[in-house]
Amino acid sequence: MRDDAMTTIAEMPAGFADKVLSAQSTFRSVMDAMARPGSVQRVAASVGTPAGLMRGAAAIALTLFDHDTPI
Repeated sequence: MRDDAMTTIAEMPAGFADKVLSAQSTFRSVMDAMARPGSVQRVAASVGTPAGLMRGAAAIALTLFDHDTPI
């Protein structure tokens, strides 16, 4: 893997402003989207995003990925 393609921890933005409520809201949106394929769900969480990642994708990543999740 190339070193310049990886983002270091120092480059990562802070994440959710309200970690618990934002993660819960995003998780509900993801579950609604999975339960109703083809429906559009809004991710309302305010999140800082790394370059090249859209705000919704960053919110979903913060919600679903943790230190035990290989990505």
